[in-house]
Amino acid sequence: MRNFKGLRRFKWRTSAPWLLGIGWLLGIVLGGLSAAQAEDVLVPLIRDGAGRYASVVGLLATTLLPFLLSAFAVSLSEPWLLLIISTCKAFSFAFCAFGVSLAFGPSGWLVRFLFLFSDLCLIPLLYLYWLRHIRGECRHIPWELPLCLSAALAVGMVDYWFISPFLVSIMN
Repeated sequence: MRNFKGLRRFKWRTSAPWLLGIGWLLGIVLGGLSAAQAEDVLVPLIRDGAGRYASVVGLLATTLLPFLLSAFAVSLSEPWLLLIISTCKAFSFAFCAFGVSLAFGPSGWLVRFLFLFSDLCLIPLLYLYWLRHIRGECRHIPWELPLCLSAALAVGMVDYWFISPFLVSIMN
C-alpha cells in the first residue's frame, strides 16, 4: 500500500504541470466558445462596460482573488485545486477577450489590451505561481505570496488610476 501511494505521488508530480497546461487550454477554448454562443447578450454588455470607469471592488476581485484562492489551495496542501482555479481563470479571461473582439471588431486589439490590462499583466505571474506549487512539494517561502499580492495591487492601482480612465476617454 505504501508503494502505491509513492507511485501515485510520482505520477502526480510528473503529470501535474501538463495537466495545468491542458486545463488552461480547455478554459481558453470553452471561454471563447461560450462568448461566441452568448454574442447577442455579451456585445452590448462589453461595449457598455468598456465605456465605464473600473470599480475598485472589481479590480481587487480580478487582481487579488486568484492569488488568494491559489494560496488557500496551497495552504490546504491540495494542489489539484489549482487545476480548477486555473481553468476558471482561463475561461473568464478568454470569455472577456473574445467578447471584446466580437464587440469591437478590427479595433478590438487596443480595447482588449486596455480592458484586460490587469489580467494581461498578472496571468504570467499567476501561472508561474501555479507551476511552482502544482506538484505539492514546493518549499514554503514566506515572502512569495506578499510579493505576488503587492504586484497584483500595484497593477490594479495602475489600471484604476491610468488605464481605465484612458479607455473611458477613448470610448466617449
